[in-house]
Order: sequence, then structure tokens, then C-alpha cells
Amino acid sequence: MPYTLRKEPPSVADALFLKEEAGWVLTNPVSTQKGFANSLFCVSVYDNEQIVGMARVVGDGFTVFYLQDVIVRPPYQHQGIASRMLDVVMSYIA
Repeated sequence: MPYTLRKEPPSVADALFLKEEAGWVLTNPVSTQKGFANSLFCVSVYDNEQIVGMARVVGDGFTVFYLQDVIVRPPYQHQGIASRMLDVVMSYIA
């Protein structure tokens, strides 16, 4: 994958941009930041410094792990980006 994968949440602005690009309902910036702060794990993917994807894990950290907000910008879909993010998420969970 020629993109940069980071084991951290994107900025709130980048997350809202992704949601808008994907046609998702936008959350307010404060809620988005609180969501990231309460996530167990986040991964974000960039093409240079442009956000192209993200995924996060929420749960209790012991027995329940829920995959949330798996988003890839439409022009970058079908290139294995989501699969790579899920590989990283599964490594975290295991």
C-alpha cells in the first residue's frame, strides 16, 4: 500500500471531511473529539498528508471490541485500504 498508515485518530477536521465525502451523517466537532478520546484504538490512512481512511475500536478493553467508523474516501475504495486497516485493528485486538 503506497499510503501512510498511522495508529492514531485523524484530526477532527479530517474525520468530518471523511464522513462528508462518504455521505455519512456529520457529527459535531465536540462529539467527534470525545468519541476519539473514548476509543480504545484508532487507525488513519493518508495519501501524502490528505486523509483517505480511518477506523476505530470502541469497547470495554477486555471482552468486547466493536469496530466503528470504517471509512474510506470513495476515490480510494477498492484498493485494499480498508483491508489493511482491519489487519491493523485485528492485530491490536489479538
